[in-house]
Amino acid sequence: MPGPLVRKIIIADDDIGNLGGISSAIRTLTEGFRARGISVEYLSLHSPQFEAGLTGNIFEANRFESMTAHHPLAKDYPGILGVRLIAKRALTPFWLAYRKARLREYLGRLASTDAVISMKPRIGVLIESELARRRRSTNDAPFHAHQIHYSFDHWYRPLQEDNLRHVTRGCDALVALWPTEAEQFGNDHEMPAASIPNAITLPDAEHTGPGQSTKIVSCITRLSSDKRVDLAVQAFDLALDQAPGWSLRIYGDGPERQTVENAINTSRHPNAFSLGARLSPEQVQAHLAHADLAILTSIAEGLPMSILEASAWGVPTVATPSSRSVADLTSVHGYLCEGDSLEAIAGALQNAMRNDSERATKSQKCRQLAKQFSVEAVTDKWLELIERKSLPAAAGKD
Repeated sequence: MPGPLVRKIIIADDDIGNLGGISSAIRTLTEGFRARGISVEYLSLHSPQFEAGLTGNIFEANRFESMTAHHPLAKDYPGILGVRLIAKRALTPFWLAYRKARLREYLGRLASTDAVISMKPRIGVLIESELARRRRSTNDAPFHAHQIHYSFDHWYRPLQEDNLRHVTRGCDALVALWPTEAEQFGNDHEMPAASIPNAITLPDAEHTGPGQSTKIVSCITRLSSDKRVDLAVQAFDLALDQAPGWSLRIYGDGPERQTVENAINTSRHPNAFSLGARLSPEQVQAHLAHADLAILTSIAEGLPMSILEASAWGVPTVATPSSRSVADLTSVHGYLCEGDSLEAIAGALQNAMRNDSERATKSQKCRQLAKQFSVEAVTDKWLELIERKSLPAAAGKD
């Protein structure tokens, strides 16, 4: 069978390699494309972070932004008598022209057999503005798909609505993470939207989890206010009254680390908690291989990598109803809390921790569920979309 017709894919994000599940999603998707012989590069709006284990060329669109008034913190540091800010404002028009020229030259190297996948509206606007200009003068522009990494009801959506509408006026494909989200976004933007989820790497067949109960609850997440890890600590502390002997192991970094530490220190069972640093991808897998449950107490989500990665190891997740995808995933394959309250989360935890047979059944369901998110399956979906929409010759391949 012939290989894929697309030769190079650019994955674009505001902050390539930044903390969060999107970095895991990008890393896994990269592995899938490269396994098919496709070259992958990255386009980052801001200075790229390298903690995510990404390899390959990274083009930084906003290079030297800190020298201009375009930087979001420029007004906070105006200098003596505002001289620094005045100088930055004077440089800004020249920098904007410089950025446009660099981006035009970079995207100009791409052929019609290449593709760009943008994952945030702001970087999507820059890309689409340049590709729209190119489409007006030639028919060899690369394919551009924009994938939305937040839910339709997410608090972030109104903040990015203008940017997203700018992108959807010209992009070749709009992609959501979940079928119902694709329908909602498609209707709202009056264009068909595809549904392609995040990808995960499945464990080897011989690795089937801990076997016996370890009574470990996993929480691997960014420590930010929207993740509400302190609420997870409080709920777990309450659940221990009815399900003693369990431990909650938290791994991650972020601005709310001190808040989480305070919640642990003021709990009634401080010895039942541990708080570690952010894990590498390999460490995540090793940890999940010995967990019985996972917990996610976010205010809002897209399609959480934490649920997908836990499912691959047969670890059901206790989750608040933070998006339609989370509700759909955990209502059958995990434990969906009846609400966001402390009592609702503690009740779901108690149910999960006290019922070994139900937990074992859900564990098997999780393993089956995870197969549809395998990197191979998701890569197939992306290549089908790209080749169907951008490369007519793909329709006749074997």
